[in-house]
Amino acid sequence: MVFENFFDVLWRFSVIYYYSSDNNKPAGGTFVNYRHVDALNANGIGAAILHHEPGFRIDWFENETCIEYMDQVEGSPDDIVVISAFLEHEYASVFPGMKKVIFNQGAYCTFALYPFGYTGGYNYDDALATLTVSEDSARYLRHAFPNACIFRTVNGIDPKLYYYDAGQKREQIAFMPRKNPDCAKQIICILRARGVKYPIVPIDEVSREEAARIMRESKIFMNFAELEGFGMPPAEAMACGCVTIGHHGGGGREFLKSPCAIPIGYEDIVGYVKAVEAAITDEITVDVQAASDFIHREYSPERESESIVNAWREILELTCALPANNFIIASKAEHQERRNETALFSKTDRLWRSGHPNGLGKKYAHKISLVYNLENGTFYMYYCAVGDQGRGIGLLASKALTNGGNP
Repeated sequence: MVFENFFDVLWRFSVIYYYSSDNNKPAGGTFVNYRHVDALNANGIGAAILHHEPGFRIDWFENETCIEYMDQVEGSPDDIVVISAFLEHEYASVFPGMKKVIFNQGAYCTFALYPFGYTGGYNYDDALATLTVSEDSARYLRHAFPNACIFRTVNGIDPKLYYYDAGQKREQIAFMPRKNPDCAKQIICILRARGVKYPIVPIDEVSREEAARIMRESKIFMNFAELEGFGMPPAEAMACGCVTIGHHGGGGREFLKSPCAIPIGYEDIVGYVKAVEAAITDEITVDVQAASDFIHREYSPERESESIVNAWREILELTCALPANNFIIASKAEHQERRNETALFSKTDRLWRSGHPNGLGKKYAHKISLVYNLENGTFYMYYCAVGDQGRGIGLLASKALTNGGNP
C-alpha cells in the first residue's frame, strides 16, 4: 500500500482527547463531542472523550464511545487536547504544555468568561486551531480572531431517529422549555388566552430517543432559541417533518429559513403567535417532506464524518510546523544524528497504537517502527503482529517501492 500523504501515517500516532465535563444532563455540545470521537476512531484516528470521574459516561443516549479519565492519562507532546469554549478557564491547567484545540459550539458565548472591557490576550491566538459548528459561528470567530485557524464541521442528524412519517403525526405542538423560557412563556400564555386548546408537549430531560418520538408525532415545533452556535433541536424537528416556527439563533440561519421553515424575529411576539395559529389551521404551510429531505441531505452522518476527518487532517498537518515531538527529519545533519533511530509506540491498549504496556504476548504483540530514508526521501513503516495464527510483518511506504522492493 502506498500512502498519498505521510500524514496518513502520522495521524495514527497522536491521540486527540476531547475534554468534557462530567455532567449527565442532556446537552447538544456533549453529544457532538462524542460524535467527533466516534467519527475519528472510525477513520483510524485515535481519539477519546476525557472525563474526570473514573467510570463516568454520558448515558442519556446510547454510545460505545472511547472514554479515558484524567488520572489515568499521561499524555505526550504528540497528543492534542480539545477544550470546549465553555471550559476555556481550564485551558492552561489541562495537560500544561500540550497542544490545544478549542471547540467553540456557541460563538455568541465566546467572551462570556471575560470581564467587560478586557484587553488582554485570548487563547484562540495560542491554540493550534479552533473548531466550530456553523457558518455563522465560523464567520464570527474569523472576524474576532483573524490570526486563528478556524475549521467548521457539520453536525449530523441521525436518519434512523429523526425522520418524517405522516402516519405518526398528531395534532400537537412540541417545544423545549429550557430554551429561552421567558419568550416561550409569553407565546404559550397568549395562545391559551386566545382560546387555543391545541396540545403543547414539552421536551425536557428525556432521552434522545424519547425526544425524537415526540418530534415525529408533532405537527408543529416551536423553537425558542437564544443566540447559539447551531441549534440541533429545530434541525431535528425539521427532519421529523414538523412545521418548524421560531428563532434561528444565528447559527440556525443556514437551515431555519423559508421555504423549509417559518423564521420569526426575536422581537416579534405577536407575529410568532399568529404564525403558530396559522400553522394550526393550515392557513400557512410548509412542505415538510422537502424540509426533511433538505436536513438529511445537508446534515447527514456521512457529511458530518467527512467534515470532522478533513478538519483534523489539516490540523494534524499543522502540528508538523510546530516545535513538537513529531517524526519529520528536518535536515541532513539531524538525520545523521538520528539515522539509526526508530519510533516505537506503546501507550495504551484502549486506543490503538501498537503494543501493550505490560509487555509482549499472543494478544498484545504489535510493534511499529517508522524509518526515514534520506537518499530516496521515503518513509517506511514496519508493522509486526503476533497472534494465534503466527507472526505477520507488514511494510507501508510513502512512495512506491523500486529496485525489487529494496528500501
